[in-house]
Amino acid sequence: MRNWALVLHFYQPSIQELHVTQHVLETCYLPVLDLLLESPENKFSININSSLIEQLDELDNHSFREKIQKLYNRGQIELLNSPTHHPIAPLIPWKAVERQLSDDVDTTKSSMEVDLADALFLPELAI
Repeated sequence: MRNWALVLHFYQPSIQELHVTQHVLETCYLPVLDLLLESPENKFSININSSLIEQLDELDNHSFREKIQKLYNRGQIELLNSPTHHPIAPLIPWKAVERQLSDDVDTTKSSMEVDLADALFLPELAI
């Protein structure tokens, strides 16, 4: 038997206009999370960049956070660490990558109230 994992990547650039993020939230992110909530037998790894989390905090939208917390608490998802601003990691100094990974952990823990798995999602899958 073969096993495979799906990784869902939730990202908006830090310069994204909030009305666009709101639209993506309503038409994509929340419906996907609702599908996961309706299918508790399915498990996923999810990457949510902290640049998106910061925008969701600005929008004061609690629905996304609540759905993520519910999925996390019932063990249906694990959250992956990723550099905050979605850089192609091998092309920037390692200290900048480390700082962005640390910022992502801090932002995710404080805003989403969940821990990140000991796993990385690197933008463009570049290593």
